[in-house]
Formats: sequence, C-alpha cells, structure tokens
Amino acid sequence: MDFDIVLSEIGSFGRYQAFLALAAIWSMIPIGCNISAVVFLAYEESSRCFLPTVDVTNGGKPDNDVIAQLIPRDGTGQAFSSCTQYNYGRSVGKNNTNTTAIPPTTADVACAFNGTNPLCYGLNVTAGNLTGIPSITSCSNGYVHGKETFVETIASEWDLVCDKSELTSLSASIFCLGMLIGSVIGGSIADRYGRIPTMVCGTIMNIGIAVACSFSPNFIVFVILRFLIGAVAVAIQIAMSVYTVEIIGKRWRPWVGLQVGVFSGLGYMFLSVLAYLSRHWRTLQLMLGLSFIPFLLFAPFMPESPRYLFAKGEVEKAKEVCRLMAKRNGRTLNEAIWKKAAASNTRPVTKIVQSSSPIELCRGIHLSLLLVRMIELWFINSLVFFCLAFNAGNWSGNPFLNNCFSGLAECIACLMVVPAINKFGRRAVIMFCLTVAGVFMLIAETLKASFPPSEGRDITGVALLLVAKFTVSASFNLMFLYTSEMFPTSVRNTALGVSSTGGRFASIISPFLIQLKTGMDWIIPVTLGLLSIASAGLAYWCPETKKVSMLSTMEEAKTFYSSQRRRSSRLKSISSINNNNREDFVPPSTDSTPMLDEETKI
Repeated sequence: MDFDIVLSEIGSFGRYQAFLALAAIWSMIPIGCNISAVVFLAYEESSRCFLPTVDVTNGGKPDNDVIAQLIPRDGTGQAFSSCTQYNYGRSVGKNNTNTTAIPPTTADVACAFNGTNPLCYGLNVTAGNLTGIPSITSCSNGYVHGKETFVETIASEWDLVCDKSELTSLSASIFCLGMLIGSVIGGSIADRYGRIPTMVCGTIMNIGIAVACSFSPNFIVFVILRFLIGAVAVAIQIAMSVYTVEIIGKRWRPWVGLQVGVFSGLGYMFLSVLAYLSRHWRTLQLMLGLSFIPFLLFAPFMPESPRYLFAKGEVEKAKEVCRLMAKRNGRTLNEAIWKKAAASNTRPVTKIVQSSSPIELCRGIHLSLLLVRMIELWFINSLVFFCLAFNAGNWSGNPFLNNCFSGLAECIACLMVVPAINKFGRRAVIMFCLTVAGVFMLIAETLKASFPPSEGRDITGVALLLVAKFTVSASFNLMFLYTSEMFPTSVRNTALGVSSTGGRFASIISPFLIQLKTGMDWIIPVTLGLLSIASAGLAYWCPETKKVSMLSTMEEAKTFYSSQRRRSSRLKSISSINNNNREDFVPPSTDSTPMLDEETKI
C-alpha cells in the first residue's frame, strides 16, 4: 500500500498532523534539558583546601591575609591554589628542635596569628607571620567551595575537584554512553514495537529514573541513573524524530523535522531558567524528571504512524488511523483511494515486512559505504556541537545567560535553515554550515592568541563561538531529518540509531576534550575547527534527498542510491543549462508504476 497516495487525500500537513507533531516534539524540551544538564549539575566554582580552625572560627570566610599564610597562590598569582596548602615544619613540643613536615594543627594556627609569642610549638612567629621555608602538599582536610552561583553541585557535594575533577567529565561521558546504547537498542525497539509505545514507555521510565537520581546517595548511584536517563532519552528522541516525518508529506518534512532542534534549543533555555531558580543540583534534577510529564497528557490521543503500520503489514489498522487523520482534518477517504494506492504498489505485503536488524544495513556495497559516511559525518558534526554546548558554562560572562544564548542560537538556526534546504538541498546546507562553524572557531582562537585578556576580547570571542554554535546546530539537527529521509521505512529507526552512534561516541569524548589541559590550549579548538571544515567534503559524497518520496523497502533504497550515483555525474554537465528540469526521484514499484504524491513533479 502506497501511503503517499493516501496522504495526498488526508492532507500533507493538516491540523491533526500539526497537533501530533507538536505533541511528539514537546518531549525534546525535557530531553534537551537533560542532555545539557551537566553544565549546571557539575558546575565548578572556586575552591581551596579546608583549614579546620581558620574556617570554623571565621564562619568559613577568613581574611585573605590569614589564608595567604597557609595556602599558596595559583599560577596566575591572582587566586589561591585550589588543590594545595603550605606544610610547615612543627615541633613535637615547645622548644623541641625535632620538627616534622605536617599540616598546621589547631594550636599552630591559633599560635601563629595571635602575634604575641615569638616561638610557639616550633613555629617562628613575628607579627603574625610564619617564617621559614614551608613545603607544599595536597589538601588533607577536604575543600571549601565557592557558593556564589550555586548552593550545591555534584562537584561541591562530593568534592569532585583536583585529583577527582575528571569524575565530572566522566559523569557527562557516561550519560552520553547511555545515549549511545539507546541509539542502537532504541531504534530497533521502535522498529519492532512501534513509535508511540517506545515514546510512552520511555517517558514513564525517565520520569521515575530522573526523580530517583535527585536522591542519589553517592556519585556512583548518580552516574548509573544518569546513564539510564541518557539511554532512554535518546530512544524517545529517535522514535519521535521518525514519527514526525512519517505522518506528513515531504514538502513539510523539513519544517517539522527541524522543529526537533528548535525544541531542543528551548530545552537549553528552559534549563537555564530551572538552574537559576533552583541553585541546587538535587532540586534541578528533580525538576528535570518532572518536566517529562506533559507528554503523557498528549499520548492517549496519538495514534501509531500509518506508514509504519503499512510497512509492518497491519493494513486494516493503518486504514483506521488514516480515516481518523482524514476526519480530524475535515476530509473523507473513499474506497477508490485504497485501490489507487494499491495499484501504485503491487508488491505483496511480505516483501515490505523486513528485518529491523542492523545487519540489514550492511547488505550491498552502496548501502554499506553510505552507512560508514553517515557515521563519520555524525561523529564530526556532534563532536563540534557537544564541545561547544558542554563548554557554554565556561565561557566568559554569566553561565545562565551563556547557556540560554546557546539554546537561542540553536532555535534560530533551525528556523532559518528550512528555507535554505528547500532551495539548496540538505547536503549543500550541511556542507556550508560545517565550513562556517570551523572558520569561526579558528577565528575565535586566533583572536584569543593575538590579543591580551580584556572584556572586549572576551565578548568578541563569545560572539564568534555563538556564531559557530549557530551554524553547527543547524547542521547537527538537520542530520536527523537527512538520515531519516535516506533510509527505508523497514529499517529507518535502526538506520538512524546506528548512524548516530558516531555522534554518541563524539559526545562521550567531548567532556574530556573540554577538560584536557595540554599546556597548549589552542590545540583542541583548532583541531575541531579543521575537522569541521574537512567534514564538509565528506558530506559532498552523500546523496541528496530533496524532493524525494519516503523510501519503503531495501529494494527502493538500493535503486535510489544507484540512481543518485548516476545522476551526480549527469547533473554536472546539465546543471548549467537548466537546473529546474531535473526530475525528482520516485521509488519504483515492481511493475515500474511510479509512486506519486501531491508534491511530486512529473
């Protein structure tokens, strides 16, 4: 059954499909919040060694002159060291010359700063100053964390600083590892059990897991629960992305498909609001879990994708959904439409129902090469995207505003890219966006290296990075639509899941790249900029899906890939004559009758 024929009678994008798409895409707000949540959950403020007597007697806010006697300055000389303290030699008893290098005790500190005794427990004291040459050791009594921005984060509650600072990056990477697992498993589950059941069950699971995460007793439990949130969230995202493009006509697919990016950006902005209001990671995580609830209010009114049902051979159920969609759009389907749809596709149902296993994607050289290219493109695109997104909290200025502007840039990018892809195609826009993102990252790093630190340089640098985030957000979110259009219905979710594993690997390593200190801080951003530019060339070898009807089977996909290879060489010679005369690809049926829909040009 050719669903595109039926869809032309239902309406490519009627009011009911608008409701369904909006209800499904709403789930991207809590998903976007959780993806970027590490920016605030693990936010690191200034810290130093805890000094028992000084911090207790001064309410945790001792005078800087006092601290300077016990804690060295950092490399800049402007702030106290976060991880070290002075270690003075101290006598075992008064006037005892046998000294040992151990941290000052309560008595030592009290003695050192009363300014009266010239000799006290082996410490030479003159006007309140400790004399001699102290050694420097790591903190032995824990840490004092700044509370200017947050009351508590996982970094401050569990002392994830200094030799444990990598654990904050580890928590972000494990969350992204969960997204990787969800990409592979979630796609297959949605192809096997349906789009709506996957979204509903995943939403219920994430509410429970995210709420439980806010009560984590230790870091290990927190990381495990965040891993599960990431796995389930991306399974929801993949099912939702495919569902929205399957229920609408191809003319509207770009507009609706890229709303995923718009709502993801809204999620980043909403996260900034929640973080600003909560100021405690447990309260923030609790609110992130509860933010999934609104989708469940819409779910009972959302039918399964009829395109999916037709592909699975559930024809009667698919017809029932089609009639419902037509009715809600103010239209009526007659029996003639079913005959017309059946006549345009004479393949038996058994030919359409295929395995949803990832192995199906490796059959045939064209399909295998395409899959490899898509994985590589996802990897580089996502590496640049997540490095910019996860690092927004470290940019100069207010972290809440920076994260909010980062989300706003993504929203605007996804709205502005739609006219571009309708005119120039998916592939050309991805190439352009990746090139611009790479160039602006290189300019930002050049600016940083060429001028001394100043407010003007910092503001300009943030503006350049926002432009890079703007363009890479457009290409990153366009990848969901582009990949969904490139593979047939029978393996679409699976293909999107497998292709996006490249992006998930990138998200796993991006937190460590941000934290990596090489002594040459320019290496990582310059490498990312060059990779972004290079990936534009990789995109050139992928097929264009502009004005292409949704593929249904592997046979249609193989024919499409072969025709794209032949067409790419032919278009080079005729595009200068009349680019508008190009025919749109329509997947062939076994009797060579073309599949038509209302937007297809003949």
